[in-house]
Amino acid sequence: MLAVQPVDCILLDVLMPGIGGQEACRRAKSMPVMRDIPIVMLTAVDDRDAMIQGLGAGADDYIAKSSDFEVLRARVLAQIRRKQFEDENRLIREHLLRAELEAMEARSAREIAESRASLVEQLESKNEELESFSHSVAHDLRAPLRSIDGFGLILLQDYADKLDDDGRQYLNYVRESAQQMSRLIDDLLALSRIARSDFRRAPVNLSAIARSVAARLAQASPNRQVELVVADGLVADGDDGLLTILFENLLGNAWKFTSARAQARIEVGATDDERRAYFVRDNGAGFDMTYASKLFGMFQTPALGN
Repeated sequence: MLAVQPVDCILLDVLMPGIGGQEACRRAKSMPVMRDIPIVMLTAVDDRDAMIQGLGAGADDYIAKSSDFEVLRARVLAQIRRKQFEDENRLIREHLLRAELEAMEARSAREIAESRASLVEQLESKNEELESFSHSVAHDLRAPLRSIDGFGLILLQDYADKLDDDGRQYLNYVRESAQQMSRLIDDLLALSRIARSDFRRAPVNLSAIARSVAARLAQASPNRQVELVVADGLVADGDDGLLTILFENLLGNAWKFTSARAQARIEVGATDDERRAYFVRDNGAGFDMTYASKLFGMFQTPALGN
């Protein structure tokens, strides 16, 4: 009954059939929903030990039945007032605690917002520095590299008869190094553009991108014989520009590291698993799996395998 019917105070006789008053008091005080209800125990036995046992069982007061009714009434009202006072204090504490938690949450949210704004500002500043540095590198190094490559070509064309085979080979090395440096500068500028570009999500035809990138690679190396297999109907949801850069890197690496194969093969496709995964694989040199953790790190090149 006490579990479903709230009461303000309980008068409990010590001597009762079945469960005695002390056991009933102990059980009531052991239940969280009843623990705070004042219990006044009544007894016809004026026994000091019985009073101690009743208070030990959890009773809030202990009164002899022979007491005057007005005394009983006053003590019951005193227990009810105490309970009301404790309830009011508890509500005040809960209100203060709730207000403090809300204030802490507000401060935390404000601090997080300020930290995020500061980090965004720092990131934008670093991106601007990266872009400025990239353009500076491009401006300062491209012109000398074009000169190196151009004069090397002039020497090979106009002074070929004055150079022996070793000399012509060395000039070819010089030109290849200059062209490689120029490609690195282009990659640096592409990295800067990626960091600054907005992500625009839309359906993208990966098959078309892969074939387009592969066609450019084949045009740049007309003497290469590469078997290229691109699955039809490869479509994904993503950014067209960024996915193009992705395929330029993946297919470019596949093209590069199959150069020693007489029968090079590059395949672009997708798995049939529940979570579809797209892949670019080749029969090139591969890499040592010991360094697999570095594969997707910036400016990292895992050691080649067999």
